[in-house]
Amino acid sequence: MLLKVKILVRYYFFYAKYFFDIKKNIKSFGKSEKHLVAVSHDLSKTGAPMLLLHILKELSCRGWNITLISMSAGPLIKEFSKVSDVYISRKPEKFCARIARCESKSGNVLINSVISGSWCKEFKNINFNVVSLVHELPGAIDYWKAGESAKKMTIFSDVIYFPSNFVKNKFQNNFGEAENTKVQPQGVFLTQESDMLSDDALTLIRRRYKLDEKPIVLNVANGNFRKGFDLFLKLSHLCPDLNFVWVGDLDREMKALAKSESTPNLHLLGYISQKNELLNLYSSASVLALTSREEPFGSIVLEAMSQGTPVIGFKDVGGFQDVVRNWDTGFLTELEDLEDMSDKIRLISFDRNLNMTMSNNCKKEMSNYSFDSYVSNIEKEFSHPHV
Repeated sequence: MLLKVKILVRYYFFYAKYFFDIKKNIKSFGKSEKHLVAVSHDLSKTGAPMLLLHILKELSCRGWNITLISMSAGPLIKEFSKVSDVYISRKPEKFCARIARCESKSGNVLINSVISGSWCKEFKNINFNVVSLVHELPGAIDYWKAGESAKKMTIFSDVIYFPSNFVKNKFQNNFGEAENTKVQPQGVFLTQESDMLSDDALTLIRRRYKLDEKPIVLNVANGNFRKGFDLFLKLSHLCPDLNFVWVGDLDREMKALAKSESTPNLHLLGYISQKNELLNLYSSASVLALTSREEPFGSIVLEAMSQGTPVIGFKDVGGFQDVVRNWDTGFLTELEDLEDMSDKIRLISFDRNLNMTMSNNCKKEMSNYSFDSYVSNIEKEFSHPHV
């Protein structure tokens, strides 16, 4: 009940805040021959909406006319508005009925995340080709009370994309097997725009954030229980000889925890939107400490490795273990074994030869993860017979 109230309050707050960025009239909806509808559960600065934004940017460059339906407004709305017409609706049946009155033919819809899965049935009912992307593991689906949405996605999607076999197996074990599924990691959409060398980036980051000479341990995420901010905080206590840097906003519970248990070597930078700044942070870090208790794949893993930063995470909590391998690109430890994780963090941070070897391995691994190819494969699922 409390979660529903929070969602409702958030919905009306953001709707009012971004009222003038939201489209209201859909009379001209779908008139373009190469038209795509995309559905997002929200427009927050988090993983799934950020991924969708970059997918739509790429598709827009390829000539697609895009309509975005979000179940809630949010801070990314202005960025989405640059590549799509943005509508806000929490009522799939009514909105799809309006679409059906405007469309002269069937269309394509990209459903981004299980939380938006309730839209799959309604779009299928108006003869749309339904392409769905699953980013969540069962824990997150349960938290958002999205089990029914997951089942609708399973039944009514023409194809479902998963970022890894780990996520696919977890999803199908809990919500049934879909007829047509594909596994493909998303690739790296955050790419380097500057020619700054890692040593120069490190100097810049130390100066900008007033960090001393201790090696940097990084995490980039919204700080909450699922992302393991509390564990990251404990690691900072265990390793006073390292700088622990968290990039991302903290929820209320974690803010209180950070205030009461903060250490001098813990640095909270908040949300950072500038791409080059993020890339410089990745490049400056000795290691990415992924403390997530559940992480489907994680854009930050790909982003960090593309900059040559090794990754340490927990075993069996997500699909990122496809690319994080012991003594190769990082380490995997048992869930919440912070003693072992801290030992591995120190090993990578202070053994320059090991760090350099892992860094090269990470970059080599990421050469196989093309965002352009990821978008191209999704685009192939769209039916546009008049193009």
